[in-house]
Amino acid sequence: MLVFAIAAAFVTHAAVPPPEVQVAACARSVPFHLLELSSSGDLLGAQVISEPDGTVGCRQTYAIEGIAVEVDERAAEAADQPPTPSVAVTIFSLDGYPAAYASSGDGYSSLDAITWYRPDVLVRVWSAGRASAPMLIDVTLGLR
Repeated sequence: MLVFAIAAAFVTHAAVPPPEVQVAACARSVPFHLLELSSSGDLLGAQVISEPDGTVGCRQTYAIEGIAVEVDERAAEAADQPPTPSVAVTIFSLDGYPAAYASSGDGYSSLDAITWYRPDVLVRVWSAGRASAPMLIDVTLGLR
């Protein structure tokens, strides 16, 4: 019985490709240049995201300072515009492109996100939890 459990664990673990292979599969699946974090975080995985309207994107997950940070990317569309500034949304320029920062929820179930409106790709960098706005900005600026 123990042998079967060990074999099943090995097969399950071996069936998941390494994160670098997952990112390469994402890059081949999307119609834009996939931005990747070049440093300051460990890549945990990547997956292709298919929306109901047929758009395809990629989600990369990184561990940065013990916090899981997600990077969602999809091709930019003409309708992609920053929201109107409000109490909940801060609009600013990030590397020459408009970006919006939003935070919602309380300390334990908060969601912090930066959406970056580039002409080629829409990037959303987010974390459910303890990520600060400066950390999310650093992650966004680290994408290449």
